Amino acid sequence: MKIGIENFCLLKTPGTVKATCDVILGKIIIIHQIKIIQGPNGPFINMPARKIGDKFEPICTILDENIKKQIRDTLLEIYVSQQRVL
Repeated sequence: MKIGIENFCLLKTPGTVKATCDVILGKIIIIHQIKIIQGPNGPFINMPARKIGDKFEPICTILDENIKKQIRDTLLEIYVSQQRVL
């Protein structure tokens, strides 16, 4: 499946959220506001979620592990390349 990235935005504010973007899967679905978070073991992606009470519930879940890996690899590659530009 073709993965497209739109609205990739590096954030220069302090905090753990380092970038946001929208991901298009094929020409079927768009996932808005995927975040790249800087964790203790390096950057990772965080799918959109909403807070319900004290917990965060996912807005969407990708069940196909291959698609998840493609999205993660693509976003982290873009993030690393954008960091080099700065």
